[in-house]
Amino acid sequence: MSYVIDPARLRTLLAVQEYGSIAAAARALAFTPPAVSLQIAALERQLGVELLNRDRRTARLTGAGTVLAAHAEQILAQLEAAEADLTQARGNIVGHLAVGVPNVASACETVRAGGGRVTREAGPVKFGTTVIAFVEDPNGYKIELIERP
Repeated sequence: MSYVIDPARLRTLLAVQEYGSIAAAARALAFTPPAVSLQIAALERQLGVELLNRDRRTARLTGAGTVLAAHAEQILAQLEAAEADLTQARGNIVGHLAVGVPNVASACETVRAGGGRVTREAGPVKFGTTVIAFVEDPNGYKIELIERP
């Protein structure tokens, strides 16, 4: 079975996971709570699984929701990387290398100390927990740093 999942719905799911309620996620996303609920309901219908356990004040991810959220972080990180690549390509700079490192912030400092440049500071992807950074070595090569435990 194949799905075309809207990245905005994945961001909404991650926001609910991060903030613990529909209302809090709505505030963080600048949506209304009904809009968040509709996004999640559409995703649940599309995938045929319940993604949230809801009560009056909280919303917690189900097992399926947790699985999807883990994939969503990776998917959104890849989309963010693709956007960065396209931005670089507009300047005729092509390609980058992705490297897993134990500590992205420390790796950024090492790049700076060696004469490189940090083009995106270490931090989590939007509505996720995977820490990434983009750096450029002294020769102009683009490198994506991804924190791996």
